Amino acid sequence: MPATPATPGTPRKSVLTTARAWRGQLIGRIAAGAASGAARALVDWLLNR
Repeated sequence: MPATPATPGTPRKSVLTTARAWRGQLIGRIAAGAASGAARALVDWLLNR
């Protein structure tokens, strides 16, 4: 990979993009965990009613 000249906007933009992607992944994981937890709780509740 060739060395690119350091322009003021480039590093910040890449950091922002990385942070945004990481945050999206984290939110996705939390949402998936919450959904599976809720599904499990619902199944438990239906079975133990």
